[in-house]
Amino acid sequence: MTGGDRVLHRAAACCLRAVKRSRVAAGDTASCGPGLDRLPAGAAPGSDGVQVLASDLLEDRRALGRRMGALVFDTDAVLDAALREATDGRAPTS
Repeated sequence: MTGGDRVLHRAAACCLRAVKRSRVAAGDTASCGPGLDRLPAGAAPGSDGVQVLASDLLEDRRALGRRMGALVFDTDAVLDAALREATDGRAPTS
């Protein structure tokens, strides 16, 4: 395993641990960046019936998030509005 692979695996493990600790459940809404290091965390809740909302500056990351089943927005402002709507205004936004 290369050094770059180890870094990527460590980042993904940290994200997955955070998802597990958050106790998201079916019917919940989660926000996750669709970058390669965060992708496993975004995929994990989505497979459990959690709606994953995401945004990123890079189009290839947005496309990757869409392929993984996330509802991906082109700008943070649109993501923030979707989070507010999904949580009845309770979600903290950027």
